[in-house]
Amino acid sequence: MPRTATTAAIAPTTTPTIPANPEPQPVNRIVPINADVKFGEAKSSVRSAMDQIDDIKETLKTVVRQFGDVVDALRQVEKEKKANDKEVEVVREKLRAIKNVTL
Repeated sequence: MPRTATTAAIAPTTTPTIPANPEPQPVNRIVPINADVKFGEAKSSVRSAMDQIDDIKETLKTVVRQFGDVVDALRQVEKEKKANDKEVEVVREKLRAIKNVTL
């Protein structure tokens, strides 16, 4: 059987077109406020956020005060430990002295 040339339909290739002046895409997208939200509602949302921030600030102030109290307590514990260590050393010295006493 003789070979016959087969012709396949070749689809024309298309290249994607790039617009001459592409629209720049925003980097930081700001979510638009819903048009249905009334000004009073948006204001109350802002007020609510401000109140929450004030509450957080007060809580943080309380925590900082409590940290100060803990530091004060730790300093007191450190002083007491030094005093106890001195007392223990005095008792040890007395025990050594008693141990060396001969009757």
